[in-house]
Amino acid sequence: MGQMATVVGKYLDLEVSGAISKALCPFHNDNATKSLTVYKDSAYCFGCGRYFTPITFLVAYLHITKEEAAKRLGLIADLPPVPSFSNATSQTILPISAEVIRNWHAMLKPRHREYFSSRGFADLTIDRELWGWDGHRYVVTVWDGKPGLRCVCVRRRAAGGAEPKYIGYKDHNPRVLYNLWNATHPDPPQELYMFFGEFDAALAYQDGFPAISPTNGQNAWMDVWDETLRPYRIIIIPDRGEELRGFQVASRFPCNSQVVCWPKGNFNDYNSFRLAGGTPAAFRDIVLQCEAALIKVECHYALAGI
Repeated sequence: MGQMATVVGKYLDLEVSGAISKALCPFHNDNATKSLTVYKDSAYCFGCGRYFTPITFLVAYLHITKEEAAKRLGLIADLPPVPSFSNATSQTILPISAEVIRNWHAMLKPRHREYFSSRGFADLTIDRELWGWDGHRYVVTVWDGKPGLRCVCVRRRAAGGAEPKYIGYKDHNPRVLYNLWNATHPDPPQELYMFFGEFDAALAYQDGFPAISPTNGQNAWMDVWDETLRPYRIIIIPDRGEELRGFQVASRFPCNSQVVCWPKGNFNDYNSFRLAGGTPAAFRDIVLQCEAALIKVECHYALAGI
C-alpha cells in the first residue's frame, strides 16, 4: 500500500483496485460514485476536482495546520518524505548572452536545420526562436519574454540520439513559462494550451494553438504563475502515462481548466502525434471530445444533486 492510501485509509473506507484505490470523497456529496481516486503518493477527486498530498488531505479532513499534519505523518511508520508540489515563490535568473545565441544561430547550416524540420518545424519558427548549433549540439532557446531579447535557458540536444537527451548550463536553468509571450501577444487568447515540453509547445504554437510549457516540469511550479494564468482557461495536455501531472496542475485552477488525455495510438505527446500523421484539426477534435466527456460527467453529478 502506498503512502497516500496509508493516510487516507485511516479515515475512509478504501476500495482497492490494483495500484490505485477509491473512496467516497468527504469534501462533496459523493453518495455512491467513489470519485476520490488514491494513487501511491497523491489523490485526486474526479467529482470536486481537488488534488491532495498526504499533508493537504489531513489539513482539509481534520481541519488542522500543515505543521500539525506533518507531525501526524511523522507518527506513521515507514512513510517516506512527502514530495513538495509547489514551494517556489522567487528565483534568481541569469540571462545568457544574446550575442552567443545569435552566433549559435548563425552556425545553423542547412544540414542542421534538417533536424528541426524532421520534427515538423518551419524555418519561421527556427529563425524567430533563434535555435542554433553550438558545434556539438543543437540549441533550443528558452526566452523570458519576447524572443530575441532575454534568453534565460538553452536545451542542448545531442545529434544521433545520444543520452542524456537534453543538457543545459549550470545556473541557467530557471523556471519560466515557455512561449508565454508568443501565446499572449499581440491579442490575449481566452484559453492557453499547456504542454509539459518545450518542443510540444513550440510545435503546437506553430500549428495555431496558444501553447505554453512550464520549464523543469510541473513539480517545479512557481506559485506566482497561478496569478499569471488566472485570466485564461487552461487546457492541460500531459504526456500519455503522466495524466496525474495534468490533474495536479488542474487542481490549481479547479473552475477554469481541463485535462486532455491522449486516445490510443502510436504516440504519447503532441510531437509524436504530429509525426504519426495527426493533424492540428484532429488534435482539436481530441480536445473537444475530452471536453464533451467532462461536460457529461458534470451533468451526471448535477442530475444526481451532487
